[in-house]
Amino acid sequence: MKKNLVYTLSSQGVSIILGILKVLILPFILGIEEFGYWQVYLLYVGYLGILSFGFNDGIMLKYGSLNNNQLPKPLLRSSIQIFFFFQLFIGSLIGVIFLLETNPNKLFAFFFVAINIPIVGLTGVLNYILQSTNQLKKFSILFIIDKVIVIIAILIMWKLNVGNFQMIILFDTVSKAIALFIMMYYCRDLFKGKKVKFNEGYLEFKQSILVGIKVMVSNFLSMLILGYSMFLIERSRGIEEFSVYSFSITTTNLILVFSTALGTVIFPFISRRSEDLNKEIFSIISKLSSFAIIFLYIIYFPIRFIIETFLIEFQAALTYLPFIYLFIFSQSKMQLLINPYYKRLREETEMLYANLKVFIVSFLLVSVTFIIYKSILIVVVCIALSMFLRLILSELYLKKKLDIQKNIFSLFDIISILVFLICASQPDVYIGFLLYMLFLTILIIYKKERIISLYKQVTNS
Repeated sequence: MKKNLVYTLSSQGVSIILGILKVLILPFILGIEEFGYWQVYLLYVGYLGILSFGFNDGIMLKYGSLNNNQLPKPLLRSSIQIFFFFQLFIGSLIGVIFLLETNPNKLFAFFFVAINIPIVGLTGVLNYILQSTNQLKKFSILFIIDKVIVIIAILIMWKLNVGNFQMIILFDTVSKAIALFIMMYYCRDLFKGKKVKFNEGYLEFKQSILVGIKVMVSNFLSMLILGYSMFLIERSRGIEEFSVYSFSITTTNLILVFSTALGTVIFPFISRRSEDLNKEIFSIISKLSSFAIIFLYIIYFPIRFIIETFLIEFQAALTYLPFIYLFIFSQSKMQLLINPYYKRLREETEMLYANLKVFIVSFLLVSVTFIIYKSILIVVVCIALSMFLRLILSELYLKKKLDIQKNIFSLFDIISILVFLICASQPDVYIGFLLYMLFLTILIIYKKERIISLYKQVTNS
């Protein structure tokens, strides 16, 4: 567990630094309109995982407790080959559908979205296999390769004062392809060697989809709780308004990618532990994640400073940015605690129902408020409330399943969120930052021993 945490934290630290550079440099290079088209591309690429139809989720659920040398390699080789050709077919079909787009800039973005389908699909499968078999050192290295390539290209463009969104999209696609080839070399034992007959491979492919599709649909609905608003604004408002809104969302993703990666450590960790420890480990991770999230909020203040000082075109985001950062608490809790335990307890159906209920609530709230008020701020508040509702429903269910006292939010969670909102809403960003740092300092002084104790408990479990 300790080694996996080191590998994951190191790779995510590098990823966050690269992400910050990308998020903050690209608006300078592209401007508000072209940045918006780049965000359109990212929006649709971000949903390509659903086109795996749960194949990779099924692999993780079926083989999440095995080591690499225990995997049925001939079976996997055949099923992965079938999956890849299936992705090529889907990519070609969707590429034809995208030709209906009349905006030439969006058409360019959509064309490369289609190209990304088989690349993202196969990369996702290999990522899940590395995670499920606890090969997190390889996963951590491969995780940042494409990001390094893209950021180098962006820095060169910035230095030469050239570039447009088409070039960035091209670099992003090429970097993903390069990262995939490197990953295939690392995982070459999944491609070279004996295979089973087509019928057996197809049966494995089909079974993996049947096992994983509930998780995939659940994750898709989870993404749509936020994503629906982005699609709504992208389709109904101008590219500039979408650019500002998506930029604000992107700044939170710098933090969420960190918690998502830690979640990849937690699932194989808990799947290899005795069921008798489920209750104890759940409680420890819940408390540790609350502490960690509060410290992650610190990134809001430098982001706000940069927007106020340098990114004048994006200042409209400041009216709703603090509420967007509320997403971090519920999303991180889901990634670090709820989703790994849904999978560990094989409660994919309940996970699906919880996300479906909350998506319906969010869809109705966002649609009605957007039509009536035309206000992005109100939409953001509705999404934040929906995310908290999902967290509450899921946590209550899992606590009932694990026979844990069913309290919802601790006093610590409530106070921490309120303190952040108060600090983030200060007219002067420096005062807000100093107040929040004071809060964190007090927290460290009074909770240091408790945090260390919880960390030792989970790593020694």
